[in-house]
Amino acid sequence: MVSTNDMILLYHPDMEKTASTDPPYAAIFQKMEKTLVFVAARHVFTKEHPTLVLIARMMDASVPEILIQERTDSEMGRPHELGEISFAKHEAIKRGLKDIRGGEPEHGALEAALMAAGYTHEDFRFFHFARQISCAVRFGNANIREMARKSLRDIPFSDFRDWFHVHIGRADRNSLGKTSPYAPIMDGTHTQCIAATEGQVRDQNIFKTIRQALAKKNRVMVVYGASHFLTLRPALEALMGQPNIIPGAGPVSDGVLANL
Repeated sequence: MVSTNDMILLYHPDMEKTASTDPPYAAIFQKMEKTLVFVAARHVFTKEHPTLVLIARMMDASVPEILIQERTDSEMGRPHELGEISFAKHEAIKRGLKDIRGGEPEHGALEAALMAAGYTHEDFRFFHFARQISCAVRFGNANIREMARKSLRDIPFSDFRDWFHVHIGRADRNSLGKTSPYAPIMDGTHTQCIAATEGQVRDQNIFKTIRQALAKKNRVMVVYGASHFLTLRPALEALMGQPNIIPGAGPVSDGVLANL
């Protein structure tokens, strides 16, 4: 098994231009008795979306023994009935799959990486709270004061509002609902740099989780945002060889799924 992290790329939006197809799509890796299906998702905020169709399709085709997915419903701030994370978990349980794992590192590892990069504890707490609010605002179910009471606890909301104003802008509903401040861009804004720094730690943990799963079982399925596939692809190819890419829509050629 490959154990190096130096093949994991640092994300930049320009990488999206190198993808052979737009997400959602699935990358199917097969090496000897091992099969890895990586669903490169477009994050879903509706009940009907090609990502959901693709997840069900790949689950039926590959019959995974382990499912690795991105975060949890609560961390994403999504209602239980929405989102590819809830959907994938529901479909896995419906099929009798019991080994469902998150690929995310512990918050302590993320915070340690930010501290080492020169960010503050305040940056860590407020960045994650701001991103949580962003998801909730887009769903129209954001009780920001109540969220602050649970997440910030002993920290005055005014401290968060001041931090937000400095690094993102005026804390109105429009700004709070934006996603762009949390895109992982190392040469971007303050919050984008935080996301990029965390992204490196996240990708290393995802890759470790995938390796551990493949060491335990033969059929592993991963459901993650498409940007993670772009950064992980060189390491995954070193581990499993070249993948077959299955678009999220349209017919499947060359009998790839039939051979799983």
